[in-house]
Amino acid sequence: MKKLVIGALAALGLAALGGAVAPKASATDPVVVGIITCALNGGTTTVPAGVPISLHGTGWATGSYGLTKDYLLKQTTTDIIVRNGTTTVVDLSNSYSDPQQLDRNLWLTQTSNTDIGTLAVGESVFVTNQVAFSQPVLVAYPPVGPSGDRGPYVLFGDTDDFSCLITAV
Repeated sequence: MKKLVIGALAALGLAALGGAVAPKASATDPVVVGIITCALNGGTTTVPAGVPISLHGTGWATGSYGLTKDYLLKQTTTDIIVRNGTTTVVDLSNSYSDPQQLDRNLWLTQTSNTDIGTLAVGESVFVTNQVAFSQPVLVAYPPVGPSGDRGPYVLFGDTDDFSCLITAV
């Protein structure tokens, strides 16, 4: 079941970014690092030194508006950033977008990005995106049934952590 959730989150991350790092057109625009994508591709990535970094974290998709709203009520989402020995926790729980309907049976919500500034050459930052549930969350993609891959599944207070070490080059 955790693989289903990881797969859903990974698919959202890849769809949104197309990879772990998505550089913008100019050096003043931020480099967007997909934390989940980075975590699923070895857990490390590099960025250009001196360019602002924006962390793309969590998205959630399920088969109905109601299930997506239920997720929003039961989740606590944070980015945990460790830089130069200092830990900063950014609460993203209230930064999710309103659920958006992408298809008849697919609703999506995403957190806003977290901007973390720039890194000097050789400097690193370790980031973890964490999602915890206060109560069980139902996951289903209609039509549900014996196919085995559309649910319903129940997540019980599990915590999903995705980490990435970002180093400037």
